[in-house]
Amino acid sequence: MNNPGSPSCTRPLAIPATWDWPKFWSAADTQLRAFGYKGGTRRLYRQVLRSFYQFTTSPTRSHRPLRFQVSNSNSSSSLSLLPYQIRREHICAYLNELRERRRSASWIGMNTAVLRMLFDRLAGGELTDGIRTPRIPRPLPRILTDRQIDLLFRQATHSRDRLLLQLLYGCGLKVGEVVRIRCEHFNQEATILHLPAIGTAPPRQIPVPTCLRNAILANRHWKTPDAFFVAARSSTRPLSVRTAEHIVRQCALRVGLAEPVTSMTLRHSFAVHALRAGMQVRVLQELLGHRCIETTLKYERCVPPANVISPLDRLERTAPEPSSLPRTTFVPDQHHQRPGMLSRLKSRLLNLRPSRSPD
Repeated sequence: MNNPGSPSCTRPLAIPATWDWPKFWSAADTQLRAFGYKGGTRRLYRQVLRSFYQFTTSPTRSHRPLRFQVSNSNSSSSLSLLPYQIRREHICAYLNELRERRRSASWIGMNTAVLRMLFDRLAGGELTDGIRTPRIPRPLPRILTDRQIDLLFRQATHSRDRLLLQLLYGCGLKVGEVVRIRCEHFNQEATILHLPAIGTAPPRQIPVPTCLRNAILANRHWKTPDAFFVAARSSTRPLSVRTAEHIVRQCALRVGLAEPVTSMTLRHSFAVHALRAGMQVRVLQELLGHRCIETTLKYERCVPPANVISPLDRLERTAPEPSSLPRTTFVPDQHHQRPGMLSRLKSRLLNLRPSRSPD
């Protein structure tokens, strides 16, 4: 993130001066709903906006008071900031406050993205230009082994819970997609699962594992047309996301896994195991429903390169044994041998030696 103390932008937002914070959020919530944002995402946006509002109005903060002085009035009292009065220095001070309170990089990045969406993209301002979100460390996703996944399935005592776990791993589905499955989403032979479009995710067709087809066909007679996974056999209420996550956690606790296991752990394991089995990245992208290939490429970091031979191993394989090398004697070429310096000096001394006269 850039330094929040950089020169501020004094141009106000294109927000009516008569709007207070509830009216501003009502208009923003209407646009977010039109863009396809779900209720959980909009509640998160409201939480961030409420935190930012409390920051700008609370006099007990450690920063300098962010109060708006009335310039066209004789009164010396200060009023709370309205949405159209927000400037860049207010957002920078708020982000600095989060860093001073040692909030995580992901939470600071989330607050930056929410304020950028509300005040810039929706309201037409330029208050967050140049403010970068902090670099979030992205560790490798946790992957379960084949043995751990098999033990996880064995801990599911109910057929519904076992089929839920197997669809999460066998098809690489999200937990929100699994609880929305209906009987009509499977074809007649239960070989293809047709997932409808959810939010911005496009519709996709996912092949059903062969070992699950008989279980899906056998349980169709008591399934309701509204939901494939129901809360109870005698109920028509669909299974909730919280209950599905609870089922995964309880099975993981029975296995005795040290680290927490969620539905996304099974999805990550499906992606990595599929790549290790030879599936192409483009096919995996379609199965997972990723819009960007970069999101799918992160799983390649968990797949070690296969059939890689070190140059040293190749050299050891091709090099002959020392005992098998033929013994050769180097014989210099007499025609191209040049006399050394000692030989030339010796010949000169012999030529300079005086000859003896006969007695």
